[in-house]
Amino acid sequence: MSPPSIDHHAFPHLIDSIIGYAPHGSLVALRAASRAFRDRCDALLVQHIVLSNRFQDVQETAYGQIPFPVRLEGRNGRIPSFSDWDSALAMDLSNDHYAGDWKPPRQVPNNPRATRLADLDWQPERGYHGPIQSSYRRKRHSSSAKLLANTRVVDIIGPVYDKRRCELLSALSPDVMLRFRVDSHGRSPWSRRPGCEGSLRGWEHVYEGRVGSFVSFESVDEPVPQQHSTDSAMDDDPRIWLMDGAERVVRNLFFSPSGKMAEIRESQFPPSVREVVLVFQRKTSSEVKGDGKGTAIDKSRSHEHTIYEGRQYRARANYGPLFWTLAAAAKYLPVTRLTLVGADTLPAASFLGEDTPASVRDDVFRLVEKFVRSHAADVWNMFDDDYGFDWAGEHGQTVDELVERAMRGLRVITMAEYEAERGAEMFALETRE
Repeated sequence: MSPPSIDHHAFPHLIDSIIGYAPHGSLVALRAASRAFRDRCDALLVQHIVLSNRFQDVQETAYGQIPFPVRLEGRNGRIPSFSDWDSALAMDLSNDHYAGDWKPPRQVPNNPRATRLADLDWQPERGYHGPIQSSYRRKRHSSSAKLLANTRVVDIIGPVYDKRRCELLSALSPDVMLRFRVDSHGRSPWSRRPGCEGSLRGWEHVYEGRVGSFVSFESVDEPVPQQHSTDSAMDDDPRIWLMDGAERVVRNLFFSPSGKMAEIRESQFPPSVREVVLVFQRKTSSEVKGDGKGTAIDKSRSHEHTIYEGRQYRARANYGPLFWTLAAAAKYLPVTRLTLVGADTLPAASFLGEDTPASVRDDVFRLVEKFVRSHAADVWNMFDDDYGFDWAGEHGQTVDELVERAMRGLRVITMAEYEAERGAEMFALETRE
């Protein structure tokens, strides 16, 4: 007896349901049925992709960081369509420390076929940005670029140093969610190390106008002292480049149940941002306890904070460790919304330097109002001069009117309320690594 079969021409709605709800392994199997199935399954497989280093141990030399190739996978497993691209890239690195000596490709001036970044050989460290010599390579990257137009979520795990990543990521469609996660060694995508040039330099050209929302995962635990470069480039915040064009920024701030916290750097946001969400999450015991050296999540997030530890902090009497994190976001309130999620789970002294009879929620509203009122003139100057926001002649507002308008954009809600507002799928993407 022959196995049962379904005619996909006669019952297209059944095929749509099967493909729409199929898990990752089933999609990989179904794509081999026909060309039509392959295109539909590939479009689903690349909706959520993950970029990381092919090798976890990134070597360092006297010349700086070796740009090992990037690994591209789906959220739940490999993507067959990128297997050829992935293996070919391993033997085609643009550095002479790995896989033989680097040989510059032959430049073809005014090539009409090289019309997009996906058709170009991107080597900013060598000052070369010309058409790719191999037609096979152009065909391979063009098909990959066509697939990536279906991508909606991109996870960057750890520092990805491969300069050729720009070829790939330039094909992303607008309104992509970009998520920054840490690798197994506890390094974040914006980690910088001695001898390494700014690993995120040039990413603004890739992501400009493509990122719709930006999600990061950080910690407010006490940082472990480490030695870092004192280069002036360390004072820049690379995240603001990647957020260019994003209208929504979500910062997940993990804290220890013991209440031990450290000050984290005040983050800046581009003019396009219309909502900033600070999600406070209590770490589980498995994330805090370990072998005495700290888990990967602890080490990674501590490393992010100590990058800027060479800068002396101002005296902050009567302020808690999270006050300036709140204040940095509050200065955008006249033109953005600020939402604090899970602030009710924070220790009482998180925003003020000492316990108060009032709740954490009351402390938040009182401190934000005080900050906006005392910095009203700075807010006007900042939005006019630095960020180019158009206030349409609203300088006639009084301080009270400005404070009232700012406070209307402030919300303090629980995790349950946030999940009900965003939906289960979006809530998971914005709050879970």
